[in-house]
Amino acid sequence: MSGDFGWPSLSNAIQVIGLLVVIWQLRIANKQREMDALARIIDANRQLISLAFSQPKLLAILHDEPMRDAKLEHAFLQLWLNNFSMAHALIISSFLGRERRRNLQTGMSAFLKMAAMRKHWETEAQYYPESFKMFVNNILKEIGPSQTAQS
Repeated sequence: MSGDFGWPSLSNAIQVIGLLVVIWQLRIANKQREMDALARIIDANRQLISLAFSQPKLLAILHDEPMRDAKLEHAFLQLWLNNFSMAHALIISSFLGRERRRNLQTGMSAFLKMAAMRKHWETEAQYYPESFKMFVNNILKEIGPSQTAQS
């Protein structure tokens, strides 16, 4: 008789339980990071939409109406493009999953159907990371030639 009274197996069981608890905590932390990232994206979208509703000129941009104030249009479209770029960065860093990626693609598709946003992308694409450029350009290929709101 060794006198260990089963201590090694009890110790192993405690280690396994401890490992399972750590894995569970990591899953919860990952979900929390995903929710935080999503909240940032939603908040930025809400702010941009609120800004558009408070200023008719900006709302006209979202409807792809001809704009007389090129600087205002450029700034507003740049805010949206930066917002999409941030969301894309969160997706590729694995903070957001496939479902969120599809949501981003749907939102980007809607914006890239606007003639003004396509024109803006042509001039500003050079300033974005390669992965985001590929992402946007793939969406442009999927949606095809530009169709303005006037046609």
